[in-house]
Amino acid sequence: MKRAFVFFVFAVLFLSASGWCADVTFFACSDTHYKETEEQNANQTAGIALINSLPGTEYPASLGGGKIDTPRGVVVLGDLIDNGAVAAVNQQQWKLWKADFGINGEGNVKFPVYEGFGNHDLHSSRFVQKDIIERNKQRKNLTAVSKNGLHYSWDWDGVHFVQLNLY
Repeated sequence: MKRAFVFFVFAVLFLSASGWCADVTFFACSDTHYKETEEQNANQTAGIALINSLPGTEYPASLGGGKIDTPRGVVVLGDLIDNGAVAAVNQQQWKLWKADFGINGEGNVKFPVYEGFGNHDLHSSRFVQKDIIERNKQRKNLTAVSKNGLHYSWDWDGVHFVQLNLY
């Protein structure tokens, strides 16, 4: 069965009672479900090409039109790899995921990445979670990291985001 990951573009205007506002563009996706070969990840590669090509293109008229700004980052909501529990394939899946989704725009995705783990990323060794902890040490502009190093937050133009992972 072919899977395509879910992908969203957000251009959000945040308003408060005091009149403060922030216009923040970011991309979000989930369920990338990386497999162990590049050929098996053709849909994911196409999704990354789309992510990288969107800034400067037009929103549909039905959404009000206008140009898509350069995103502040890409938030990935979990199920990064497909078979975290399967030792024969999970390390290769994770290697390919990290090559595509770097940390600070150095991967095939050309924007900062803020990932969280999902149930497909779980293994008794917790290797994905341990690697996210290490990635968080390299991630720029975090405002807080939990004691266990897994959960983190950041601010974009005064808007506070929190990555809580699966739980």
